[in-house]
Amino acid sequence: MYESVTTKETDPKKPKTEAEEAGLWHQRISIAKKCSEDWANSSGAKRFCEEYKGKFELYFKDRHGKNIDVPPINDVFAYVQSDIAAMYNRDPYISVVPKSGTVLGAKLREVWLNYEWRELKVKEELELEIIDKDLVGYAMHKNGHTVQSVGTDEQLKILSQTLYSKRVDWKNVLWNIGSRRPPYDCQWMAERITRPLEDVKKKYPNAKDLKGTMHPDIDDDTYKNAAYKDDIEVCVYYEIWDARDKMIRFVADGLREKYLDEPKPWPDYLDEFPFLMYCDFFAPGSPRPMSAIAPWEPQILEKMVLLASAINHAKRWNRQMIVNHGAIDDNALDKFERGDDGAIITNNGTGDLDKNIKILDFGALPTDFYQLIDRLDAIARYVNGQPEFLRGGVTKTSTRTDGELDKIGQGAKWRIDRKIDRLETHLENIARHMMAHMMGNFDFEKVVKVVGETPEEVIEQLGDMYAPVS
Repeated sequence: MYESVTTKETDPKKPKTEAEEAGLWHQRISIAKKCSEDWANSSGAKRFCEEYKGKFELYFKDRHGKNIDVPPINDVFAYVQSDIAAMYNRDPYISVVPKSGTVLGAKLREVWLNYEWRELKVKEELELEIIDKDLVGYAMHKNGHTVQSVGTDEQLKILSQTLYSKRVDWKNVLWNIGSRRPPYDCQWMAERITRPLEDVKKKYPNAKDLKGTMHPDIDDDTYKNAAYKDDIEVCVYYEIWDARDKMIRFVADGLREKYLDEPKPWPDYLDEFPFLMYCDFFAPGSPRPMSAIAPWEPQILEKMVLLASAINHAKRWNRQMIVNHGAIDDNALDKFERGDDGAIITNNGTGDLDKNIKILDFGALPTDFYQLIDRLDAIARYVNGQPEFLRGGVTKTSTRTDGELDKIGQGAKWRIDRKIDRLETHLENIARHMMAHMMGNFDFEKVVKVVGETPEEVIEQLGDMYAPVS
C-alpha cells in the first residue's frame, strides 16, 4: 500500500548520525503535535469534550456587573449517549470468507477471531471510540502483538505473547504534516505513550540516564506543589511507524541524542499502519474529520441564553417592590435584595406597613421565549437528525398522529443506518488487522483449544504455514 522512498547516501540533507536522526524525529513530532493542538482549539474539539461533562462557560452580567452563571442544557451528553444506544449495543459475530484455502480453514479462523474479540473486550473499546467520534470528529484504534522476553541471541527466552486491540486517545496519535487522508497517505505515524519512569528504564537500556517529566494530564501548579514528585514523574515517549523504510523507532522526551531503543523492522505480514481512523463526517480540506456537535452547538448555546433570560426575568419580577422614601433604611434594603434567609427587615415608616411597601405583581413571561426555544430545538433536530423520542423525550408534532412520528423516525433511521454502515466498515478493518497479527504469530495450542478440533485437522488447514520444527 505504501511506496518506499529512499534517499541517496550522497544527499547532504540526510542525517549521518543517530543523534541527528533522533533530533530530526523530535522536530517532526514537535511540529505535528503543535498542529494537532491548534486544530483541537480552533475546531472546538476540546470545548465539546468539556461540554459533554456539563462544563459550559457561559454567564450573564447583572446591573451591578456581577457574573451570573447560565444554567446548562446538556444536549451534547444526551446526543452522544443516544447515538451509542442506537448504533452499538451488541458484540458482532464476524464471518471469515476464504479467498484461498478451504472453507473449513476459514471456519477455524472465524471461531478463533470471535473468541479473541470477546477475550480482548473490543466492544468496550468501541464504545469509547463512538464518544470520541461524536465529540472530536474521529477516533483511533490500534491492533498489535507484543512479546515479553528475557536474554539475547541463543539465551533468548519468550515469556509471553499478547495480541491487543485497543482504542488510542485521539490526542496521542500524530502524523506527518501534509497528509490529507490519514492513515492511507501518511509517510509516518506516531503514538505518544506515557509510562512510569522506572518501568521504562527497566525495559529500555538507553533510558538509564533519562530523567522523569511531568505527566501530560497534570497541570504545572499541581506538579510544583507535589511533595513526592517521584510518584507522578513519568517518561513520555513516541512509537514511530515510518512507512518509507518500514521501520519502527522510539524517541523519548528528554533524550534527544539517541533513540530510546534500537529501530526495528515492521512485521513481515503487515503492510499497513497499525492505526485505524473511525469517523462519520469528513471535512473538506482538513485531514481531521468534523465533530457531530459542531454544526448545531450554536443552537444549544442560544437556548441556554434564552433559558437564563427567562429565569432572570422571573427572579427580577418576584423581587420588585415600591417603598415610600425612608420607610426602609439602606442596610435593610441590601438584605432584601440579597434574599438573605432569616433576615429581619426593619420598617422606619409611620402608619400601616401596607401603605409604605407594595410588592409589584408578577410579570408574565413573554410567549416569545417559548417560541424561540422551540424553534431552536427544531433547527437542532434538523441538523443532527436525532428527534427527542430517540433520547426518551417527547417530540412535538403539528398533527400529533402516529403517522407523523413514523415519518420522523424513518428520517432519523436513514441517518443512523449510514452511521451503522460506517461502524461496520470500521469493525471489518479491525478484524482484518487482528487476523493478520493472529496468523503472523500463530499459537497452535491455543487454536486447538479454542476451535475444539483435533491437532491433525488444524495442521491440515494450515497447509504450508505449518512448520513442524517450530
